[in-house]
Amino acid sequence: MVSNNPYEIKGGMVYLPGGTFVMGAKEEETAEIVKNMKEKGNVWADVVLSEQPRHDVFLSPFYIDKYQVTQAEYFRVMGRNPSLHKGDPNLPVDSVTKPDAREYCRRVGKRLPTEAEWEYACRGGTNTTYFWGEDEKGADEYAWYIGNSGLVPHPVGQKKPNPFGIYDIIGNQWEWCSDNFSLDYYRPDYFVKQHHINPQGPSFNGTEFAERSAIRGGSYMATMDNLRCAARGRHMPDNPFELLSATFRCVFDAIQM
Repeated sequence: MVSNNPYEIKGGMVYLPGGTFVMGAKEEETAEIVKNMKEKGNVWADVVLSEQPRHDVFLSPFYIDKYQVTQAEYFRVMGRNPSLHKGDPNLPVDSVTKPDAREYCRRVGKRLPTEAEWEYACRGGTNTTYFWGEDEKGADEYAWYIGNSGLVPHPVGQKKPNPFGIYDIIGNQWEWCSDNFSLDYYRPDYFVKQHHINPQGPSFNGTEFAERSAIRGGSYMATMDNLRCAARGRHMPDNPFELLSATFRCVFDAIQM
């Protein structure tokens, strides 16, 4: 099948030209979400608030996998399949710790995306709440989530791609990012800290992994709140329960070509 996607390249990756984009959520996008969370005593309200303020980020060009890493691909490279959801080799691999995801990327000459790279790729050049627009009704065409998944993940590439030609960037399985998680990495002084140029996320006393790591995209269990382009998640790098809905895709620096 011939693709009309101008960003697509060979090898199952998509070339993204980089440049400046606006990262984060509008206040009106999250106000009702935060209000409802606080009324229910939901501890994730602070995570949603950390999507603000919106800020300009500059990224160098990079390539990103068109699909989430499948169980077949993971087995070929790593020699095992940790997934609890089995039955189809084209299902995204699940139950992958962040260190193992990084090791897979290393073995294939790639790396995990930063949070900024992930959101840039997810938005697909748009500036709306969801990459398909502001209307929640578009979700069924692009994502597996709690409203249509049957509470199980699905083989990659069955839904429509985003404007960059990337599949399942929202829903199906959460995706590891390289960043440690912080509530205040992006704050008014982030320009002074140079966090607006290829931001790598915070380090914590020189340790490789923080207590929580950044994860993006929502999953087959996600509500609409988690399908927003700016929505953030924080998982333990190796917590078995949280890993059940964790997968990843790789990126490659274009300047290495």
